[in-house]
Amino acid sequence: IKHLKERIRVHRITGRRGQKMRRKIKEEGKGAWTTLEEDETELKRLQQERTTRHKSQTQRLAKQKIKKQLRSSVISGKAGPYFPKKREWKQMELEAKFDVLHKQGGNKAVDALLKKKRKKNMGKASKFMPPAS
Repeated sequence: IKHLKERIRVHRITGRRGQKMRRKIKEEGKGAWTTLEEDETELKRLQQERTTRHKSQTQRLAKQKIKKQLRSSVISGKAGPYFPKKREWKQMELEAKFDVLHKQGGNKAVDALLKKKRKKNMGKASKFMPPAS
């Protein structure tokens, strides 16, 4: 990602300075020479891949935490074997997701996510509202 960002930056520089920088990158051998559009699409793909990987990791951590809690409650004798319903799983995963998010970024990160969700829901709700006349 770092190299792609550098190549995109060099693509955008015009004139003699840009030519020198492009030549320098080509000589260093940081991959085959590609166009600006190809580099931008590749950068976008890599960034999306990274965010997807990060999301799946947080989901996996949340699920592990829930399973650990269920196992410990069974072992300690507080509850018998318990198999949560799909709705309960979703609720517990959401709670665990917020816990993980809180550990990583604090209250600020949780507030930002909630703000984003509210904005998204408002957009959905306004789509179905009748037009004001």
